[in-house]
Amino acid sequence: AGCSGLTSVTIPDSVTEIKGEAFWHCFDLTALTIPGSVRTIGPAAFARCIGLTSVVIPSGVKSIGTECFDDCFGLESVVLPDGLETIGWGAFSGCSRLKSIAIPSSVTTIEDRAFFDCGELARPEIRDGVLQGKDVFGHTKTFWEIREKPLRLLLFIGFIAAIPFALYFFTTVIVVFPIKLAAIMWMAVFPTRTRPSR
Repeated sequence: AGCSGLTSVTIPDSVTEIKGEAFWHCFDLTALTIPGSVRTIGPAAFARCIGLTSVVIPSGVKSIGTECFDDCFGLESVVLPDGLETIGWGAFSGCSRLKSIAIPSSVTTIEDRAFFDCGELARPEIRDGVLQGKDVFGHTKTFWEIREKPLRLLLFIGFIAAIPFALYFFTTVIVVFPIKLAAIMWMAVFPTRTRPSR
């Protein structure tokens, strides 16, 4: 953890579990190879490895731990394997450049905030029966698109409702008022003479 000068990691075939925070805060890590022997990737194992751009999770992995790839801002591509069962709490949260991801049919559980704040991510297809936690796709591209629709409708309704007021303002302030003002000024400059009474 915190090995800022580490740029490449190839995990040996003898490894079956990557412990929590094993490579946490390795900012310069850009190349990662995980062997098929790995079954579990622990909490925050690669969190804030902002240099990573792509990750291939091997077919042996059954569980991706809590905040495993949290705040990996540079991560653009993630391949999840068939056989994966659990995507942990906040596993890919904050991966702001991640645009798409395929969820394998083997997945049974996606925990809270797994893809939270992945601003470019379009919601993937997920089979029926998958247990999903809260805000799994909160603050993603799909999240904002869904919320923009009612906002646009409200703006349109507000625009339509404002038309009568705009017309009233135009006719009274822009047209009528200047005419009345001009008439008053004319009367002030050229008052009407009245005939004297006999």
